[in-house]
Amino acid sequence: MRFLEHLHPLVLVVYMAGVLVLSMLSLEPISIALSLCGACSFGVLTRGWRPMLQFVRWQLVCVGVIAVANFLLSSTGSTELFRIGMRAFYLESLLFGLCMGALLMAVMVWFWDFASLLTSEKVETVFGNRAPTLAIMISMIGRLIPQFVRQGHEIDEVHQACSAASAQRSQPLQAQFRHLSVLAGWTLEDSLETAYAMKARGWGYAPVRTTYKRFVFGRTDALCLGVVVALLGLSGVGALLNVSSFHFYPVMNVSPSMWHVWSAVLFFAPSFVVIKERCACNR
Repeated sequence: MRFLEHLHPLVLVVYMAGVLVLSMLSLEPISIALSLCGACSFGVLTRGWRPMLQFVRWQLVCVGVIAVANFLLSSTGSTELFRIGMRAFYLESLLFGLCMGALLMAVMVWFWDFASLLTSEKVETVFGNRAPTLAIMISMIGRLIPQFVRQGHEIDEVHQACSAASAQRSQPLQAQFRHLSVLAGWTLEDSLETAYAMKARGWGYAPVRTTYKRFVFGRTDALCLGVVVALLGLSGVGALLNVSSFHFYPVMNVSPSMWHVWSAVLFFAPSFVVIKERCACNR
């Protein structure tokens, strides 16, 4: 992953922003599946199978909740699965909920993937002097999900090790609510400490901000940026055409097209770079 780490932050920011926008706007099953598979493959290659499974474990629950909620609340479609009284439940409603849940999962995994590449220093290099508030907001959002997961594991480990909490283990629902309340309180306290620390260090008072490391935009960065912009343009056109011709209701029409190839190249490009780098090191 050294090649990606040594790229200019502008290339990474453009790629991440484009991938997130395309993932959120392409409400179409094949595009969502490509985005999710590309994000998961990059996460497995950079962090390993076990951290990846631990990260997506709670997201699978969210996908199931979204799918079931849409299946129960929306009675639209043509493929009837079963009927309870006068209420019919359709396959299209279930698939629409699954796609929405998978879309949310893909966006979360992409944020998690780039949290290790796009450090706060790199984000400030791109936006620091032009939009300092946006820079600090992006850097804080990027580390928010990994921080939540890490703090959640710490709270769970302390809860399991505490002998006084053994009585609550027989009540899992109450323990989960207690876990969530502790996590929310910890997050609010951490945000206040961050705000006080930023104020004490004079954040926002200097008109021009400097960084510890200088990033030089070279020829390789320009070439990579041109490739990323071209792939984003082709994938955007393909997403527009695919979404305009696709519909969930009343009958879902899934039809692969040649435009999906560009989306696949875009979403799997980081994984291909990592695999190529590892093959070159093993020679």
